[in-house]
Amino acid sequence: MSAPLGEPSWLSCFRSKAAPSEVARAWLHDLSQTEREEAKADAPSARAKLRQALTASGCAEIREDAANGYIYTAAVLRAADEVLGIPPPKAQGNLRGAASGDGAPVGSRCVLSGDGNKPGSLGLWWSDFQTACRPFELLERGITHRLNMAAEVVKKFPADIEGIETLHVPMRDAFSNEREVNEGSVDEWAEQLGQALEILRRLRDAGASVNVSCQMGKNRSAAAVLVWMCSEAGWKLEEAVEHLRGITALACGNPYLIEAVAKFLNVDADVPLNPAGDQGHWICISPPGTPTAAEAPVVDLAEVAAKAEAQLAGAVQTEEEAAGEDLSDLFAGICIKLFGRSLGTGPTMALAARHDIAGVILISPFTSIKDLFHGQVGFLADMVENRFCNIDLAPRISSPTLIIHGMQDALVPPEHGRKVYGAITSRRMLVTPNNMSHNTSLLKDVATFILPMTHFFSLPDYTFEELQAGCRGVWDLGIRALAVLV
Repeated sequence: MSAPLGEPSWLSCFRSKAAPSEVARAWLHDLSQTEREEAKADAPSARAKLRQALTASGCAEIREDAANGYIYTAAVLRAADEVLGIPPPKAQGNLRGAASGDGAPVGSRCVLSGDGNKPGSLGLWWSDFQTACRPFELLERGITHRLNMAAEVVKKFPADIEGIETLHVPMRDAFSNEREVNEGSVDEWAEQLGQALEILRRLRDAGASVNVSCQMGKNRSAAAVLVWMCSEAGWKLEEAVEHLRGITALACGNPYLIEAVAKFLNVDADVPLNPAGDQGHWICISPPGTPTAAEAPVVDLAEVAAKAEAQLAGAVQTEEEAAGEDLSDLFAGICIKLFGRSLGTGPTMALAARHDIAGVILISPFTSIKDLFHGQVGFLADMVENRFCNIDLAPRISSPTLIIHGMQDALVPPEHGRKVYGAITSRRMLVTPNNMSHNTSLLKDVATFILPMTHFFSLPDYTFEELQAGCRGVWDLGIRALAVLV
């Protein structure tokens, strides 16, 4: 192919589909001495200018590559990284923690960096849906494709940008206590994992870098990554699962998805259920009326919490009364996380201030009843008994505490939540959703409550125990529990 008059040699190389490294070297050679020095001094900016020059050329070859997901262009840019001395991304397998939150990897995580990101190798990245919705961030990491494994977010993905193409294998997120139903899901998932593997093989042949995601970046996306690691990278299933849990402690929590992976790979695997980061087991999120086992003792936590708050405030009790309300043995015997919303944050914090609790979740907490009334009725609040002075209890809490307070809360202004957060000295996290009001459903948007909770406490998001509904109480099932106070 003859080059048009005045066309730079690197563009001619690109149009002739030369090796990406040849295009990159030709581009660097065509720069002036000053431009080369500037490129070496600011390699990311130089790389960006090359990308802009490629797309601005408007040649037929760049349009053809655009229709193919910019696979060749991405390979050229990765080759430019090499000649500019930009190091390839490194796998983050040594990081322990949740998909986001304290001490955890942030954004897309590199699982396998590939062999220099050249055609014939695959760069494999892994994230949740929210990260996958930030294509410019992915592009900066050299990612050329998004592979979504979640059926419920297919229509929610933002449009592709220049340099990023999105592909979907829409897997359902399902679990049932009926074994027969789960077996049907296993068969369906195994077939879809085969589809994902074929997509990844095609992209590997083109030298792509792929970000695999699902809703929460833990199970369905992990299953697709496991299939690639075991089929194409020589990993044993048990070792691959442990590797992913080393990147994200919440990974591979659905045993039926692991069963689907093993079925597709045609291997027998003994993969333990993920105990999460704080050595707990499974979680049940309940409405008011905490689930309880049929034979488990029931304790009225609201009543006990009120008495605990009174004791902390200096009320006099007999030894018999104090002994009867001491829940230390109960809390020591089970990994309990207390959950309180609105008025329920008072008794929740009273209990947490007195006992060593595994964790505390406060939704729309207030500093004190009197402060709350003062903001509503002014000086008339002086007539109200100052119950549940949460701002004084906060420094006594030694447990990890998650606070969620909506910015549209008109009943308990978000300033209360910020003050309580500021007074807590233990590990803590404050989440302030912009569109959340006082009574917004916590399950309407996973980003409001579910994601912050599972990430902060490193909780699996599946429950595999049959629970019975009961009255307010705590129960000793050997599982992680939430005592709900509302």
